[in-house]
Amino acid sequence: MAQSFSKYGNSFQDKLVTIMLREPAFCDQMREVLDLSLLTKVSHKLLLELLYEYKDTFRIYPAYDTMVTLIQTQLDSQDDDIKREIVSFYSKVIKHETIHDEEYVKSESLQFCKTLKLEEAIIKAASMVRDGSKFEDLMKVLLRSDRNKRKGNFWITMVSFWINRMRHTKSNHAIAEIH
Repeated sequence: MAQSFSKYGNSFQDKLVTIMLREPAFCDQMREVLDLSLLTKVSHKLLLELLYEYKDTFRIYPAYDTMVTLIQTQLDSQDDDIKREIVSFYSKVIKHETIHDEEYVKSESLQFCKTLKLEEAIIKAASMVRDGSKFEDLMKVLLRSDRNKRKGNFWITMVSFWINRMRHTKSNHAIAEIH
């Protein structure tokens, strides 16, 4: 994937991952649209992988002390420098320092990821249409739950948006043809 969060810088990514680790509801939102390959730090990817694995297994996010245990026990195969970076980063997360631009980070992150997901869906849909796929097959692809079996709420919203936009566009073309 050519795009990443690198354009936002390390500080922005630190804030994003911190918010995700602290706020389960926001983490769920981001998880629906975030491809971990968009993050530039290995430590961020590993922390979120641990978080996601725990959530998938126990259906709840880990408490801070449980996350510390996961970091201590599940990262044996990682390089010592990566482990130190993760421990250092997570120690800052649990200090609960205020992130003054938290709403900006949340909004910008969601918008960035949703835009990329929409671009991917449009490219895939165009390819399917070009290949003669049926509308029902196209909708299945767009509305299918992702690999983690979460509901495709994002896709329902996006498909509804584009259907309404296409209806509006067709209405405008019809009106233009009358004139």
